[in-house]
Amino acid sequence: MRRGGGAAAPVILALALAVLAGAAPPAAAYFDRIEIGARGLALAGAYQAAAQDVSAAYWNPAGLSLMERPQVLFTYSRPYMVGGLVGSSAVGGIPLRFTDGAAAVTWHRMGLDGVVSENLIGLSYGRWIYRDDNRVIHAGGTIDAAIVSYDSGANYNEVTGDPGRDFGSQTKVTGDLGVLWQERSRLRLGAVLRHLGSPEFHFVGEGGGTPMPSGLELSAAYQWRPESQIMFSRSDVGDHAAYNYAGEIWFYDVFAVRAGIYDTEFSGGIGIKGRSWEVDTAFLTHKALGNTYRASLHFILPGKRGTP
Repeated sequence: MRRGGGAAAPVILALALAVLAGAAPPAAAYFDRIEIGARGLALAGAYQAAAQDVSAAYWNPAGLSLMERPQVLFTYSRPYMVGGLVGSSAVGGIPLRFTDGAAAVTWHRMGLDGVVSENLIGLSYGRWIYRDDNRVIHAGGTIDAAIVSYDSGANYNEVTGDPGRDFGSQTKVTGDLGVLWQERSRLRLGAVLRHLGSPEFHFVGEGGGTPMPSGLELSAAYQWRPESQIMFSRSDVGDHAAYNYAGEIWFYDVFAVRAGIYDTEFSGGIGIKGRSWEVDTAFLTHKALGNTYRASLHFILPGKRGTP
């Protein structure tokens, strides 16, 4: 097992956070509800430091290195209960044999029937980069293909018969970077930089395009009892800083209750799990747009990490 000197750990994390903070760009409109799994939504999005299953491919790819067995996760979402607006995702991950990390492939689609769809296809990898008797530091990244498509008949004029403009489809490449600091005292600290480069989509006119939402997320999770965990995150998106708080309690390691405050809104949900599966449901309130509901099904598959 590779180890490092005690003085090196704070330096590594400080440098990583400095790079992330200095690179955080402004945010805007596309892909603003792209998330994997219902558990993270129930926890008000304050899940970046706590995720240690395959959903970490989205929340913080550094957390993938905590996976011990192959996993798959399927999600269905009704954002704001808007008619025809549906989100769905699938992610599969596997610990890589003879390495210290794990990889995952994700697909997420958000679509409004007959109008527009957003697809995000990603490849993620995470592994530990430092460990000693008191802490482990993990790092990870994701490369994404972001695809926005407009239906060619979405702006058809029934009165004049004008087919309107075919906006077509555009694809951009972006990515995320994540760091996770895991203390022996059950404290975890995380940092994630979203959508590197803040790619823009140009569909109308020759003016400035609409970028993907980008920003820096900082988070902390503390497991103060074996069955209880509290979480906090701060996300800087454009000129707006959101503070999110959440808590989770497991009963008999079978049934979970979750609740949180998502900036100024509320979230919550429940989870039920067996030996190799988990079902989660969640909701998120929004004063203007209405509630978002989400459900996910998580399977842990046979197999485990190989040893060198």
